[in-house]
Amino acid sequence: GEVAAEEAADQGDELVLELGEGLGGLLFDRQALHRCCVELVSNALDALVETEGRGRITLRTERAPDGWSLTVMDTGPGMTEEQLRKVLRGGYSSKGKAGSGLGVAQVRELMKRHGGAVEVTSEPGKGTAFHCRFPLVSPEGVDPERGDP
Repeated sequence: GEVAAEEAADQGDELVLELGEGLGGLLFDRQALHRCCVELVSNALDALVETEGRGRITLRTERAPDGWSLTVMDTGPGMTEEQLRKVLRGGYSSKGKAGSGLGVAQVRELMKRHGGAVEVTSEPGKGTAFHCRFPLVSPEGVDPERGDP
């Protein structure tokens, strides 16, 4: 969190944490959560380069009846429907040679392997939001303390 906040500040952007109540004691794969956060916040920081120091990333956690969610939202340039489809397929990057375009596809695969799901909403000129839904308990075979089986 601190590294991302410093990187955002260096760009003139802001990282806001909105951590929900009632998440203590939930089982989840810590490595999966860390990888999702790093990838999604990194993508948001890259998107905010275009805002020239006026952007905001919000990282929000919330409890839900069947699990909990992690949402990473940015106020970057957003994506068209076509760009969104390409991003979700994997191998597409708006960063040119600087990006592999595999990050979101990896997040989707990671969420799927751990019984969760990811949804993306985006609108050109308004930003993008990635919503990761985690189950209350990891599927059998995943040790929540260690990470991947």
